[in-house]
Amino acid sequence: GDLLTLNGIEGRVDTSQAITGNFLIGRKLTLAPEVVLSDYSNAQNPLNLYLNDSTQILVQDSATLNINGYYTKFIGCSGQSFVNIEGDVSSNYMNFEAGNGATINMNFINPDKNYDLNAFNFENASIHASCNQLKFSTSDFDNTLLDFSGGRLELCYYNQFSGSDLEFTGTTLKITNNNEIDNSNLFIYSGTDTINESNDVSNVEIEFSGDELYILGPNNITNSALDLANGNINIEDGNSFVNSSIAIHDPLDEASFIDIIDNSFDNDSIIDANACSITAAFPPNSNTM
Repeated sequence: GDLLTLNGIEGRVDTSQAITGNFLIGRKLTLAPEVVLSDYSNAQNPLNLYLNDSTQILVQDSATLNINGYYTKFIGCSGQSFVNIEGDVSSNYMNFEAGNGATINMNFINPDKNYDLNAFNFENASIHASCNQLKFSTSDFDNTLLDFSGGRLELCYYNQFSGSDLEFTGTTLKITNNNEIDNSNLFIYSGTDTINESNDVSNVEIEFSGDELYILGPNNITNSALDLANGNINIEDGNSFVNSSIAIHDPLDEASFIDIIDNSFDNDSIIDANACSITAAFPPNSNTM
């Protein structure tokens, strides 16, 4: 495709094709509409796509980036690189890894698109999504920001967050079950937001100022602080708080409700409701307000 330059592979891909081997991506690589770029990677022929500072991959609307698999990686070498998605990406096994001092920015920028992604891995990345719907399952987020401002974000199951913050300003957030969130803060500023059962949350700050928050257990919440304001708040069904605190500010209006029912609080966990501190000194699996 006449794409090889001194800066690596760059330019506009106008025909669908598959690649193998290792490549340095130059300044900008564009996948034209209707084009599919895929790969032939395997254990004997891994594929590494190297991204330098200011490198940009643009997947235009109706194009598909189908570079996936255990043996395929996007590797950030230096500075800020960008993968901008207007079209489609593979739904399984995409790996984005940047070294120290480098960041891969992945942007889902089509407000009409839905993405259901499984077994994605992000290390030293930054994800910004304004799409209609984004789902992750069995994915790893290591030192990676997830910033969502679209319609619906779902962390379905077996996702792992380590040192990775979530900033949510979208419409609906749902964290389903069996997710692990450690040393990662949840900044939830809008929408109707639900944390379902069997999630492990540790060393986390949760800030909420949206419309409705539901924490429906049992979930394990350890060494964490919940700073809740505005909207309706419902925390119930066997959540376990260990060395954790809940601070509740004035609701947005008098019609708002706050329900904290059938949870356990241990090891100096505290509920602070409108500056009236209540130490959790009641029996396990229950609480009073």
